[in-house]
Amino acid sequence: MHLLFWRKPKYHFDIVVAKTMIDFSRLAYKDEPEIREELKSNGFEFRLFLNDPETDTQGFVATDSSKIYIAFRGTESIIDFFTDILIVKVPFPPTRRWFFKPKAHFGFVNSYNGIKNQLLDLVSTLLLDRPYEVYVTGHSLGGALATLAALDIRERFRPHVCVYTFGSPKVGNRWFAMKFNRSVKNSFRVVHDDDLVVWLPPMGFYHVKKLVFIDSEGKIDINPSLPKRIIESLDDVFAALTGAAITDHFSRYYAKWITKNYEEFVSEMDKV
Repeated sequence: MHLLFWRKPKYHFDIVVAKTMIDFSRLAYKDEPEIREELKSNGFEFRLFLNDPETDTQGFVATDSSKIYIAFRGTESIIDFFTDILIVKVPFPPTRRWFFKPKAHFGFVNSYNGIKNQLLDLVSTLLLDRPYEVYVTGHSLGGALATLAALDIRERFRPHVCVYTFGSPKVGNRWFAMKFNRSVKNSFRVVHDDDLVVWLPPMGFYHVKKLVFIDSEGKIDINPSLPKRIIESLDDVFAALTGAAITDHFSRYYAKWITKNYEEFVSEMDKV
């Protein structure tokens, strides 16, 4: 007799979902009218333009019949740059613990707090209407904000949450990463080849799971082995000297390889 209800669900990287998420991550860099128009033309309902002038945080919320999509814009302005370098840690999410507190990057938390109330109010209202699944994404700084938002929404409302980030920096301390990994199971952190940003901040911060690595030829490797990660780390050091560590962070390269793999997947499905 197999007690199937005791088995934990396993989540797999889905290239179809990844294609939607990288498209939304790039769309978040555009102005509100462009976002509205593109969502409408692709069959999504625009719900909210997230914007906080003080922290220059931007993003949007959209829905289809079963999912809420939340996308955050990455680093684009001087204010965003200062958000990135404010590396003091603050408790997140709030806890009464004296020790082993989950803490996150102050700049990221401050940026998220700028749009938190409007985002949570809308998500709460939508979840009362129907049991939506929540999909959260972002590139660069947007990936860090997506990580914070996903954990916050999961802890507050307990919906199914799915996260795909692209070139995200590290967000919090060890205890933050552990809490996120326990709470948000369906999460994928996509890294393109020699992207330098994913190594930042350099000390005292940890990445959340699960690593999806895209090499220089566009091949995708899910949770690569430790020897491969070490080799790639050494390669990143040399890439920092050539400029590849910067260009590999650009969202267009993430989009290029995700789209290539998506098209190959669709082509294979058409043959079946």
